[in-house]
Parts: sequence; C-alpha cells; structure tokens
Amino acid sequence: MKRLLAIALTAGIFFDQAVPSLAADEDAFQFFQEEAKVVTASRREQSVDQVPAAVDVITADEIKASGAVNLWDLLRFRPGMDVMDTRAVDGNRAIVSIRGFPQEFVHNIQVLVDGRSVYEPIGSTTEWDQLPVQMQDIERIEIIRGPNAALYGSGAGLGVINIITRKPQEGPTTAVLQSEGGNRGMVQTSGSLDSSAKDFAYRASYTFRQFDGFSSSDFFNSNKANVRTRWTPREGSSLELFAGGSWNRQELPSVPVSGDTFDQDFQMAKFSQKLGNHSSMEVLSSRSDSLDRINFSRVLQYDEQILQRFDLWNNRINTTYGVNYRGLFAYSGFLFGTNAEQEETLWNGYVNQSLQISRQFALTGGVSWDHSNIGSGGVEPNYQLGSVWSPVQNNSFRASYAVSHAVPGLFQTAANNSPSPNVLLVGDPNLAPEKLTSYEIGHRASLMDGHFQVDSSLYYVIAQDLNNSTPPSISFSPALLVTQGFGNVNQAIARGFETEIKYAFTHANSIYANYTYEHVTDQAADSGDVTKNTPAHKANFGGIAQLGKGFSGSVNVGYKDNYFIDSDGLRTSAFIPAYWRLDARIAYAVNPRVDLFIAGQNLAVSTHEEFPDGLVVPRTYQGGVSLKFGGKE
Repeated sequence: MKRLLAIALTAGIFFDQAVPSLAADEDAFQFFQEEAKVVTASRREQSVDQVPAAVDVITADEIKASGAVNLWDLLRFRPGMDVMDTRAVDGNRAIVSIRGFPQEFVHNIQVLVDGRSVYEPIGSTTEWDQLPVQMQDIERIEIIRGPNAALYGSGAGLGVINIITRKPQEGPTTAVLQSEGGNRGMVQTSGSLDSSAKDFAYRASYTFRQFDGFSSSDFFNSNKANVRTRWTPREGSSLELFAGGSWNRQELPSVPVSGDTFDQDFQMAKFSQKLGNHSSMEVLSSRSDSLDRINFSRVLQYDEQILQRFDLWNNRINTTYGVNYRGLFAYSGFLFGTNAEQEETLWNGYVNQSLQISRQFALTGGVSWDHSNIGSGGVEPNYQLGSVWSPVQNNSFRASYAVSHAVPGLFQTAANNSPSPNVLLVGDPNLAPEKLTSYEIGHRASLMDGHFQVDSSLYYVIAQDLNNSTPPSISFSPALLVTQGFGNVNQAIARGFETEIKYAFTHANSIYANYTYEHVTDQAADSGDVTKNTPAHKANFGGIAQLGKGFSGSVNVGYKDNYFIDSDGLRTSAFIPAYWRLDARIAYAVNPRVDLFIAGQNLAVSTHEEFPDGLVVPRTYQGGVSLKFGGKE
C-alpha cells in the first residue's frame, strides 16, 4: 500500500508541475507533428494516422528520461511487448517478443538498426546484449506491432523493431561524457563526439560497461564503439558510412565454461539520391562478423538492398519497391558436427502500394517473395492488405489482413550437437517455413493538437507449421542416447487486445497508460513453450516531467500476470508468479553543460523471477554525471 501511495503521489507531481505555457504549447505542436511521422511501416516517411498497423515510437527524450541501462528495458513498458531478463545457454541475456510466443529463440520478429537486419541466423533470433548499439546513440525506436513481411520478408510476421541512431550533428564540435556506478558492481563510462566541416559530418561514440549480475557466477563486461559519417555533395544526395563493434566477456551460471566472449563488428554504406520532386532511391550494403566462443561459432553476413520510392497524382498514389539479398556463412563444429560449414542465401523482392481514394479513405497493399536454400526451400509469398478510414478529423479506423512466412534457423535444419554425452540434437533439413495469417482492426485518435492520443488494436493470428522440438527417441545400445529432433509439429492461435493513452503537456512533460490482453492456444497442448508462456494481462503507466529549479524525473510502473514458461536450452520450466516492476530516475541540471542523476530498476520489490534459469531479477540502482563540452548551450 505504501508503494502504491508513493506512486500516486509521484503522478500528482507530474500533473502539478507539467502545466505548459502558451509558448511551450506552440513549440509542442510542431514537435508532435514531427514525432507523428514514421518510416518503418512502409519504408518511407508518413503520418502515423496513415498506417494500417499498430505503431509505437520511443523518442530520444523518453530514452534519456527512462534511466534504462539495458536496451531491452526501453521496450519493457510498451503495449503488446513481452520482455524477460534471462541467462540462456547461448549467452542471450534477454527475451523480447511481440504479441506472444516468448521463447529463448524468438522467431517472426525483424529487428533493424538503421535499416540493417541484426537477425542472428543460427538460432533465428536477436542477441540483444551483443548488438553494437549504444544507448546514447539512439535517436528513436519505431515498433510496428503486427505483420510486415510484405516489406521486410522472412521473420517479420509478428512485428518489426527499428532502432534509428543519431545522425552526426552539424555545427561546432561537441563532446559528451557520462560516467555512472551502482550496486552489483555496475560501472559504466560512455562518450560521444560530433563534428562537421562543410558538407561532411561525423559522430564517434564508445561505451564501457561492467556488471556483476544476478549471482556470484553471473558477470558481464562490454565494450562498444561506433562511427557514423554523412557526406552531402549536393542537394538531394547523401552517402553515409557506418562502422561499429561489440566486444563482450561474460560468465553464465548455466554454462560450465567461464570467460566466454562474444565479438561482433559491422560495416555499412547507405547511399540516398533524390530523383526529381516525386521519386528517390536508396542503396544499402553491409557486412557483419560475429564470433561466439560459447558455441564455438563464427558467422559472416552480407546484406545488399536497393529500393525506389515514387508518388503520383498529387501524392495520392505512393509506391515503394525493391530487392534484398542476404548471404550467410556460418562455421561451428560444435553445433553442426562434421558438416561444420553452413551457408544460407535469402533473396527477397517486394512491392508496396498505397492509394488515397478520398480524404476519408485509403488502401494499402503489399506483396513480397522470399527464396531461400534453407529448409524445404523454394519461393514463399508474403502479402498484406490494409485500409484506413477517417470519418472524423483526427480519428481513424484501420483494418488489415496478412500472410507471412519465416525461414527456419540454421540450427533447426543442420544441427548435429551433443550438449551432454547422452543427448544428441539433430536438425531437419526439410523443415518448412512457419506461416502466420493475421487479422487486425484498430482505432487511433489524436486530439488537442496532438497532445492527447489514444490507440487500440484487436488482433487474431493463426500460426501454422511451428518449428518445435519433436518427441525424443531413446536407445540403450551401445549406451544410453536420447536423440532430439525438430519438426513442423504444431499449430497455434493467438488473440489479443491492446490499448494505450498518452497525454503530453509538452515534449518533455507527459504521462501514459497502456493495457494488453493476450491468449494463446495450440493444437499440441505444448504448455510452457507455446501456450501459457504469455501473460494474459499486462498493464503499465508512468510519465516524465520537468519538476522545476533544474530537476526532472520519470517513473515507469508495470504489472505482468503470472505465466508458465520452458527453457529448451536448460531443459527446465517454471511457474512465474505475477509481479510489479517500478523504474524511476531523477536528474538535476547544474547548468546547461552538467547533469547529475540517480536511477533505479525493479524498485517495487527486492527480487522477482522472469525465466527458469535459476536466477532472480534484483533491485538495482545507479547514479552518475553527464558533462558536455563545446557545441551550443
């Protein structure tokens, strides 16, 4: 009761302190108009009101105010999201899923960083803590809940998360340094440098982090660095170069070998050219190299993309089309046995078309084709249809239908692995892609010049040919051997409801609340792996505010219903009781160049459990200072 009273008092402070002036209201109007545009939904900039899908945007102000130290904690309090801290056997320290199906290896979610896929091909998932992305580099995160495979191909059936980093700032050279420390041995130091000259600008950043973890055998040490340059030789033309890496060392309670490391680096070039007043093109080429010493594996990935956008009929017809190629080269004798070298090629072509029939009604359609040499191979179509109806100004109703496919991971198709002397995991080279058929309706309202926003969605998803473990076979001669395979052995149905309200007094003063209901059933009664692992009820609320006299604060409160979940890698399961989570941050601006802050996570309870890995998520807190040198005040 004391905790709930404290939360209520905090909310009262937000209402009391965050009353905008008329001047601030004018600035906020322009800000809200800019923030109401997204690029991920259709690979072109458009208003959120025109998107026939559920869209969520995490802004730079929200990222800074959250006090989050982990990338996945930025997603924890958003509608439709399931986020869990974990210590899985593959070293992944987080599970992030959209609209159910949380697993150690989350399929059907496409995660992008500046348009580059960070898909991990062996497990067909995302290694969140290994991503070469730094918190101070993130400009915004766009989340599309629901299918978008017609634009992004395999693996985008449940949604797309696009992490967009900061562009180099033009103007005087600016440096920012931040240092913080906290309990459980947490130490973090980060810095960034922006500079420009004529038509060239660059940004460089670095972060060191150390964390003792949740137990004596849980340790994490991370170094991340990034460089981004931008050259604009003439109006309408730009060349951007990206490079970065993540070098991590960690100990895991679930793995007997200590000192395991994950090294990852990438390079990317992006060229954009305006082709007149109604057309533009974009070319992207990237390479990444990942080394995982837990699984004794190395993966080289090459991505090539080219797309064109154009509009006709006074911007009432918009078309985007393109071709993507992904080449993967993986090596692991530990995972693949005698066939240690594995190769995957994935081609994708797509067309997306929108038509504004009248001021009140618009149609969107898209289709893509995937061709892969993994699993059963062949050509798999993805398509979706959507409509947006706006009978009243600033109110829109949407409906969509989509079919999406997801190519299985390399481990599921080519595994020949013995995690213990009496267990053998064998892949199935003929696995079929998973197929998701989705139906969705929703309503969005943006009132009071964008200050007040409401968004609700109702969805129904049929998942077929799920790639799951098959029943094990047991032999006793010449010794006990349990053989575990993979197959398309299950079907499931997910239905849910999401609703969110936001009120922004200004861009730096806002409150929110959201609620999600999800229910998943399946044909094989696979509790813990498909059903019951998605909490039925989730609710979050909080806000950020300028408190006066240089002080600012934020609070995020979340409730997650109980659930039952399996760990395939650890071969354990657990019933997770319902829990509350409270994260908060308070900052004090000594002057425009010096900020002091304290923040904490999981402040509502001392510990709670999220995954059957034998660990509990503890209460953590940290404090620090941020210094700015050069630039404008």
